[in-house]
Amino acid sequence: MKTPTSIRHKVLLLGLLPAAVVTLILAGYFTAEKVIRLDQSLQQRGQSIVELLAPACAGGLMMGDAALLDPIAEAAFRNIEVVGIRLSDSEGKVVLNHSRSNPLDVDGLLDFHTRSVVPTKQATDFPDDEVHRKQTVAGEVRITLSSEPTRQEQMQVIIHGLQVMALTALITAYFAWRLGRGIAVPITDLTEAVTAVSRGNLDVKVKHQGDGELLRLIMGFNTMVTELRAANKDKDEQVRQATAELEATLEDMEIKNVQFDLARQRALEAAQSKSDFLANMSHEIRTPMNAVLGFTELLRPTGMRADQRTYVDLIHTAASNLLTIIDDVLDFSKLESGKVNLINEPFVLRNCLEEVVATLGPAAQNKGIELINLLYTDVPNHLVGSGPRIRQVLLNLVGNAIKFTAAGRVVVRTSLEDEEDPWVTLRFSVQDTGIGINSHGQKRLFTAFTQLESDESRSFGGTGLGLVICKRLVEAMGGDIGLESRLGEGSTFWFTLRLEAVERQTTEEEPWAQGLARRKILLCEEQLLSRSVVRQHLARWQMAICECDARERIDQRLLACEQPQAILMGVDNQDIACHEFLTDLQALFARTGVPILLLPSSADPLALSSLANLAGVAHLPKPILSAPLGHALRHILGLEDYNVPQAPEPLPDLHGRRILVVDDEENNRLFLATLLTQTGAEVDQTASGEGAIRACKERRYDLVFMDIHMPGVSGLEASRAIRADGQDQKRLPIIALSANSQSDMVDNALAAGMNDYLTKPLPLPGLWKLVKQLLLRQPPQVQADTGTGITQNGSKGLPVYRRDEALAQTGNDEKLASNLLQGLKDEIPEFIRVIDEALAKGHLRKGRDAVHKLRGALAYCAVPASQAAALALETALGKDHPKNLTELNEQLRQELQRVLEL
Repeated sequence: MKTPTSIRHKVLLLGLLPAAVVTLILAGYFTAEKVIRLDQSLQQRGQSIVELLAPACAGGLMMGDAALLDPIAEAAFRNIEVVGIRLSDSEGKVVLNHSRSNPLDVDGLLDFHTRSVVPTKQATDFPDDEVHRKQTVAGEVRITLSSEPTRQEQMQVIIHGLQVMALTALITAYFAWRLGRGIAVPITDLTEAVTAVSRGNLDVKVKHQGDGELLRLIMGFNTMVTELRAANKDKDEQVRQATAELEATLEDMEIKNVQFDLARQRALEAAQSKSDFLANMSHEIRTPMNAVLGFTELLRPTGMRADQRTYVDLIHTAASNLLTIIDDVLDFSKLESGKVNLINEPFVLRNCLEEVVATLGPAAQNKGIELINLLYTDVPNHLVGSGPRIRQVLLNLVGNAIKFTAAGRVVVRTSLEDEEDPWVTLRFSVQDTGIGINSHGQKRLFTAFTQLESDESRSFGGTGLGLVICKRLVEAMGGDIGLESRLGEGSTFWFTLRLEAVERQTTEEEPWAQGLARRKILLCEEQLLSRSVVRQHLARWQMAICECDARERIDQRLLACEQPQAILMGVDNQDIACHEFLTDLQALFARTGVPILLLPSSADPLALSSLANLAGVAHLPKPILSAPLGHALRHILGLEDYNVPQAPEPLPDLHGRRILVVDDEENNRLFLATLLTQTGAEVDQTASGEGAIRACKERRYDLVFMDIHMPGVSGLEASRAIRADGQDQKRLPIIALSANSQSDMVDNALAAGMNDYLTKPLPLPGLWKLVKQLLLRQPPQVQADTGTGITQNGSKGLPVYRRDEALAQTGNDEKLASNLLQGLKDEIPEFIRVIDEALAKGHLRKGRDAVHKLRGALAYCAVPASQAAALALETALGKDHPKNLTELNEQLRQELQRVLEL
């Protein structure tokens, strides 16, 4: 901090500085002028000496007589400044060269020279002409002068100038000091008194000194201090009283803080106990549920009586409902503890909405409810956000709407509320025509474990957690949620989210819409919202649309539409059951020859059986989805055979493969072994981690299913032991099995060397997909034409790039998938540099943050080998004493290099 300058110093500086500057300028000017004149005088003396010597030396130089020139040289040396003389004849031959034995200054020597000439007369041929004079060069005279005497004289001049300057400065400083002392001393005393008062000393008093304003200032200060002493005495008692009260309050606060800490500790312990209990209960319930659901799936295709099939379906439905309740409780627990995992990644909004409608469509059809998905045209389709969580919220809201609606419809609307490139705010709403909710129930609706109290609402069952989970998920994504409802008039649940739009397209590539552009369609739908949904699909596919709001006017619209190529017609169950309507429908086709696609509200096979034999008529039950509608249109237009039933996807052929199933639950082992045996694989079973380690040493396996929670050696420990037993075991695919779906358990499994993770009950589509990826993957080269994955002996046997997964993430948008991959390639070198630098300097936290950020970038691009390597390094960096960091970092670098080579 800069020290402030005192008033005395300022006055001294103010008096001294101008005089010093003036003195310096004047003394400097005159001194410099005198020095310059001395230099000039030396130059003039040297030139004069050499010019005087030149005529005197002319005769001697002409004759080349050095003896004649010696007296002249001796006379020149009488000048103390002359230190050398050199005389040369006209031919340059040195005649005389003398110098002092001890020159005054060998560094400051000056040379002067001139020619020595002899004037001569020259006669002319004409007597009247003047005699012309001619100069003859006799030689050259060169002398050397020393500048030392001149420099000594110059130094004397400079010293005298400095003495004058110093004397002037001293005189000025004396008068300035006298003036400053008269001003500074009273102010200094006053300043010290102010400092003492600021430190709490009120007994100080400044002596009266000075005059004028300074005297009045000192007197005012002394008066102020006197008044402060009087006021301070009055406040001392108040301070003592307040201090006593504060001490008593602090004692109470300390007691309450101790009580609060104890309560907080008990609450944390209770929360941890609850989380542990829920995780254990999830594992204990999911494990037998895996066998229940698995064996019901195996029973379904077997030959059973109708009543037996019904019992199996009821068991499967009840088990699925129980599993849903378990998932709700676990989700609520994760949200309460802040462990919910929200991953923002690109997703296709239309696909997300249609998955919800497709999942809940059968439930709506069974109740005769029309489920409508209305996506407004100004809403961008490609977004970045937590697509699975948005889908979870919509599934809950739409499921509740269907549950509490006996008749009518459920409308899912998605609209654009605000736009600020590239961000958009979307509003999702679910409107039903159900029982509605009164104002008292609305206040309690988003409370955990709370249900409406009416007998009608309680009859629907449930845990009372669904809406609480929706609320907390929406708030975790930065949105708002609410409802509007009146008892007996239905409800509208809504939520808003701010998402990033990564691409805006007016048209999108949809394979089921090929060949539909510019085809003329007559759309006849009396329900306005349903007609709007179908119209949006047709307009997106660039079809020519004519509309008719009533079937009675369809003939008029056919004429106005100039022979459309197909008719889309919405119908209800009463129409399908009406023989007269079916007869009119057949007559319409016979009269016009235009194929008809019916859009019935029900998918009941008995109700739709009456449409099977109608010529030129096809049907597609609501709700209307993009792909089914596109295929149905292509069918009636003759572009594809739509009615041919598709055979179920065959099981993978695993003949010749040997698989090990490790699980301490006998039912789970039996179920999984039964499934795998159907593929032709040879299956071994063991009930412990020790047995798995022993089996892998005794036999060579192509795949291992490893349960994580087992007594004795756990699945994690067994996997580490298997990986450590030779190079072949490092490439052995191991799939983790667990009823615990928490993200940290997944990370632990991957860090232990497992290739992937499946949650019980085992999802069969996911199971077969994973088995195909690990056992039936392509050879290690890029499959440019049809390959869905690129494998190059990547980390833990995983492919470097999964093209099908990348396309699925981007809604089959190849351009977007390519752009995301290229963006990752551009960022990889910087990620590698930051991670290497952090590890080299021992900054493990910084390195872990960088690897975590890299994992977020990898999640968008379907590069599983790099993701696994990044996860292994991040997990190691999160430990107190990390090991093998160099090896794990090198493995990550190799996987990233393979991504760069794609």
